[in-house]
Amino acid sequence: MRLVELSVTNFRSLGDVQGIPIHKQTILTGHNDCGKTATLDAIAFLLGERPLADSDISQFAESEPARAALPSDEDAAEPIAVTVEGRFDLSDAEKKALGLTSSIQVRRRHVEGEGVSLEWLTQVPQNPALRNISSLKAPELRSLASDVGVKLREGQPNVKASWTEVLEEHAASAPTVAGWAQAPEHVVSALPQLLYFRGDAAETPDTVVRSILTAKLREYTLREETRQKITDLETDFSGLLKDDAARLQKLVEDRCGFDSFSLEPTVQFRPTVSGVSMTAAAPGQRAVSLAATGRPVPPDFAGALGGQPAASVGSSGGRRHRRCDHRL
Repeated sequence: MRLVELSVTNFRSLGDVQGIPIHKQTILTGHNDCGKTATLDAIAFLLGERPLADSDISQFAESEPARAALPSDEDAAEPIAVTVEGRFDLSDAEKKALGLTSSIQVRRRHVEGEGVSLEWLTQVPQNPALRNISSLKAPELRSLASDVGVKLREGQPNVKASWTEVLEEHAASAPTVAGWAQAPEHVVSALPQLLYFRGDAAETPDTVVRSILTAKLREYTLREETRQKITDLETDFSGLLKDDAARLQKLVEDRCGFDSFSLEPTVQFRPTVSGVSMTAAAPGQRAVSLAATGRPVPPDFAGALGGQPAASVGSSGGRRHRRCDHRL
């Protein structure tokens, strides 16, 4: 998945910003506090890379699309919704896996008093009451079934699971419209991962990349065939340490005057990416190590790591812009 368009509502200074195009390379420029870093943090929120803080909610947020210069007492009674929506292009493999023929729209919303949800734009039942069947309690399910004329089949027990089953079957055959629904797990897992290089952060770009690759490496260690190999190695090395542990145990007993002392080491292998070598080359120039460039990235740089080349977004603020010697 590759992010190609972004819309933000009620996130910091971004009160209602629609249709920000995201290209392979996108530069955000403007004066301080105009929303450049807020845009990058909004992308991080969309992709689930950062929680929403109280300070992220716009001080002038309103629940209605129309916005006034200052909030009114009437608006304050309405729940505030923070929404970050993205449109993603899909590779052919992703279209096949997700059962789609075009791009996909995903949004993450925080509604005051309701929490955060990740939704995708898909076909949903025209009747809004049929869109959230799995979250309803048994009495609500029975009431809904009565409203839409659905009954249990002969022999089905009068329990929540039965009502959920018949109502979901009814919803599957009901008329549909395009609408937002909770994103299924296969959509959640397909979201790209964010690489966020902040110019004011202590972490260097290679540290960020190394942490991302280490996380992916550890995912591979959870595979059954890999897990067994690691378990065998842990057992072998535990055996090698057995005699050393016994000598150390006896030494502690003798020196400290204990009646008994036990020592049982646990060996655990946690694979890690120990280093990353990164180079970059401008058109017609030789590749240069990023470690030797002084400042390898702009003040803020974010890239989404997904199943295909992803967009990168950089920001530069103020009238005096920092120079980027190597464009990424």
